[in-house]
Amino acid sequence: MKKKIAVIAAVFSILAILIIGSSLAWFTDEDAVKNTFIVGEIKIKQNEREYGEDGKLQEFTQNQTLLPIANLSDVSSDKHYVEKLVTVENVGRNKAYVRTFIAVPEALKEVLRLDFTDVSSGWIQDEHTEWGTVEVEDVLYHIISFTYNKALTKGETTPEVLKGVYLDASVDLQKNQEGKNQFCTMNEDGLTYRFYDFDVSNTIQILVATQGCQVDGLTGEAVDALNTAFGRTVPDFTKVNP
Repeated sequence: MKKKIAVIAAVFSILAILIIGSSLAWFTDEDAVKNTFIVGEIKIKQNEREYGEDGKLQEFTQNQTLLPIANLSDVSSDKHYVEKLVTVENVGRNKAYVRTFIAVPEALKEVLRLDFTDVSSGWIQDEHTEWGTVEVEDVLYHIISFTYNKALTKGETTPEVLKGVYLDASVDLQKNQEGKNQFCTMNEDGLTYRFYDFDVSNTIQILVATQGCQVDGLTGEAVDALNTAFGRTVPDFTKVNP
C-alpha cells in the first residue's frame, strides 16, 4: 500500500510540474508589413515646334533663313518671321516648377528679335541681370529667362514661352572698313553704319534650355523654389542643341 501511495504521489508531482511548465508558454504570433514608397520623379520635356503647311504642329525646322522683316505692324504675319514655338511639358510623376533660359548672340541682341508670349500666359520674365553672358563655341551669348508661375502637373504642357524670331527691319549687310561682311544698322546721320561684331559666315544659333524642380516641400512662389533648387546658376549651354 505504501508503494502504491508513493507511485501515485510521484505521478501527481510530475503532472504538477507539467502544469506549471505549460503555464509559461504564451500565446504568440508574428506579422510584418512591408512599407512601400514610390520614388518621386521630376522630369520635363522642352518642345520646339512650328505649324506646317497643313496647319498641323510639327518639329521645328532647323537652318531656316533669317532676313529683315518688312511688316512692322504685324511681325508674325511677315514672310520672314520664323515661327519657333517653345513649350515645356511635365512628363514626370510629380508637380514641377519650370524656368526657361533663352540665349542669343551678345553682338546681335539689339537686332535679332525674339517674339515672347504675354504675361497672361503665366510666363513671367525674370527681372534681373544676374545671368550675364556665357561663351559657347567661341560665341558670347546674352541670357534672359522666363519662369512659369504655376505648378505644372503630370502630363500638363505650358503655353508657348517663345513664339518666333526675326531680324529687325533696320538690319543691313555691308562690308566694314576691313572689307568683312557684317550686320549693321544706319546711324542717325543717315550716312554711316553701325556694325555688329558677328561673323555672318557662321550659323546664328539661339540656345534654349529649361530647369525644373519639385513643388512639394519648397516654399514661396515658383521663382523662389527654383532659386532654392538651383541657386543663381544657368544650365550648361555647351550641352544644349540649338
